Amino acid sequence: MKFLLLFIAVVSSATAKWERRIITPKGDRVDTPSTHPLSWFTPYPSLRDEDHGLCITCSPEQRLAEAKQTRAKAEVRLVGRIGSFDIFDVFYVFDNDPVPSWKSIIVRTGRDEYREIWHYQKNEGGIWPSFLVKIGHDVVLGLEDDCYRQNVIREYFWFTKDGPGRIDFRPIWAAAKLTVPHNTKVWGGFDGRLELPVGRMRVGLITDPDWRCCSTGVVDVSFVLRAGRVVVTKQRLLPEAEFHWGSGCRVDARPK
Repeated sequence: MKFLLLFIAVVSSATAKWERRIITPKGDRVDTPSTHPLSWFTPYPSLRDEDHGLCITCSPEQRLAEAKQTRAKAEVRLVGRIGSFDIFDVFYVFDNDPVPSWKSIIVRTGRDEYREIWHYQKNEGGIWPSFLVKIGHDVVLGLEDDCYRQNVIREYFWFTKDGPGRIDFRPIWAAAKLTVPHNTKVWGGFDGRLELPVGRMRVGLITDPDWRCCSTGVVDVSFVLRAGRVVVTKQRLLPEAEFHWGSGCRVDARPK
């Protein structure tokens, strides 16, 4: 029997509130970012270490002196504009490493006023430029970092006049789970640059006894974005369809 299920993301996903997600080899946390001038992010990158590995017992003056001795540079790149907000990547390069070790996403909120919404210090995977994607009539900010084999951290942000809010895609997985047979799981990976603009996601299946992605069959999920909330409008199981891996992180856009 065909049926239509309507799933709406939790209210918090559509509420613009300034949050910063911080990911380092020591853990993952969220806080509320303060406003800073651009010069706070750029001159001495090691001062932005969220693992607090630079001279832990030092005074602020001693930490600054230590940071000045560290070979590092920060490169600021414009990602784009959403509404009244200009969005920038800040790539931090240390020593002679040819690629960045850290990345921040900062949003300009006023004249020389910026808030950081993303701070990633490389663990195992790679760092990549952020990008803009259109979903219906909305333009959202996307990122793909910590790219390693099949693993990647994906985040998308919807902006109101008050600021950004993280988009919650869990309704898509919830709809897919209600459609699959017994002893079947759904794969959480997706290609946001290809699937979000068309409002359709082909969710891969993982079946017993081989719990690797992905078995034959997909769940085709259609959705729209309404005021920053993901609303599933239709889902159907395609048992004979083949799951196709997305493009993953953009190799041609890796920061140099």
